[in-house]
Amino acid sequence: MSSKLTVDRANRLIHNKEHFDAFERHLKSEKEGPAKQYRSVIIRMLEYFDEKSIEITNVEDAHINEYAATQKRGNGAVFRGALVKFFTIVKAPRFHIDSLTAQKGKDKVERKAKILSVSEIIKVRNKLTAKDDYKLLFTFEMFYTHGITLGEIEQFRDGSYSISENTYTFVSEGRPKKITLCKVIAELINKHSDLLEAKGRATYSSYMQDIGSVVGFQDRDKIIWGDLDETRKEYFPTCSQCKEKYPNSDEFWALVQFEKDIYKKNWLYCRGCADKMKRDE
Repeated sequence: MSSKLTVDRANRLIHNKEHFDAFERHLKSEKEGPAKQYRSVIIRMLEYFDEKSIEITNVEDAHINEYAATQKRGNGAVFRGALVKFFTIVKAPRFHIDSLTAQKGKDKVERKAKILSVSEIIKVRNKLTAKDDYKLLFTFEMFYTHGITLGEIEQFRDGSYSISENTYTFVSEGRPKKITLCKVIAELINKHSDLLEAKGRATYSSYMQDIGSVVGFQDRDKIIWGDLDETRKEYFPTCSQCKEKYPNSDEFWALVQFEKDIYKKNWLYCRGCADKMKRDE
């Protein structure tokens, strides 16, 4: 059964909704196994072509090969299997599954995540700021600073962001979540309102690849989400109150002293929890 988030994504399709609906009807009895993975592959592909105003029945070999290249998935068994199943239902006479240029039958082995050093993080921010690549900087900060996933960032739009509170409300693992965004993101949104326009995960995936190209690291071909996730695990302290992880910089932390503590220690809490403690005193 498809998740509410997948349904919401399908409802936002303009050119390809009926094709996803047809695929969904075909899969509705397949509740386990590859059905869930196939559904994820296809909704992502349809979002990509929807953004380009291309109806899926009009795609040609070059279109699919181009898309497969952006996903780095052309030779993956799940990717190819999803396309085979989808195109047995939705006919695209100018596309043939065997035209995928990647090697067939062999899953691509993704490289392991590499932790970014502090100097590399500084380099990313400096390069993107100097070139005014604000969309790339926004994407980097959302992924790195707040640990947002592709499934969560694609929910970002005007209606999910509060300008007055600088908060982002979204669905995470089936539950609503609300976070306060960092100062860098708030300033970018205030300056570039187009950041609030809805975008699919294919767009943000391409932004991640562009970051690696712009920054030009010597020891890695690109930056992947796993790099940022592992960096967060390595560097980010966890607030003992809310159990959330925050960057190890002063913007996110505050020292709290409790009146009943006879040793008068200064305890470290995230700023959100520290502010709440002060209000509750």
